[in-house]
Amino acid sequence: MANKNVCGKEIKQIEKLEAEIHRIKRLAYVDELTGLFNRHGFKVEADKFLHELNAPKEEMTKRRVALISNFSIIMVDADHFKKVNDVYGHPTGDAILKMLAVAITGRVRDLDMVGRWGGEEIIIGLPGASENDAAMIADIIREKVEKERVVSKKKSVGVTISSGVAAHAHGDTLEALIHKADKALYEAKHRGRNCVVRFTELKSAK
Repeated sequence: MANKNVCGKEIKQIEKLEAEIHRIKRLAYVDELTGLFNRHGFKVEADKFLHELNAPKEEMTKRRVALISNFSIIMVDADHFKKVNDVYGHPTGDAILKMLAVAITGRVRDLDMVGRWGGEEIIIGLPGASENDAAMIADIIREKVEKERVVSKKKSVGVTISSGVAAHAHGDTLEALIHKADKALYEAKHRGRNCVVRFTELKSAK
């Protein structure tokens, strides 16, 4: 009987240790506020797909042949977010970010990756999606967000979003792809916000 009790205690200790390891891993990969990937988590997951896309043809895996023909990024930024925080307070800003996370994850596949890149900027990775596909998804998300509201101080508060879209070109690193999406996002802001811009639309696109 004593041995059974010892074994039971050991099992419980192992279960507690496994739960703690899982919690620590989650903290390393997930943004606490939104439940999305954090920057580190997104990079790790996205790099797995880019590694296959950039591999020589003779090293292509069955997974790539069957599924991964492209990879696109959508960089999303909440318009005038600082004004929301200034007027309604940071709790309202946090509620807006949570709303964005729900609106975006509800419009993408389980295969896709969504991360909080920093502040009010959210990044979406779309394995297998062309720039055209990503732009359509970005516009669907934009329309969804435009209709959403959170309640703050008995007032209905909403935001619009601007998005930049870029598709992977062979040899692109994740940093290069994100840089393209960022440039497209900057142009979306320049055009008046609440719109989607593709990297290939830019005159400087290379």
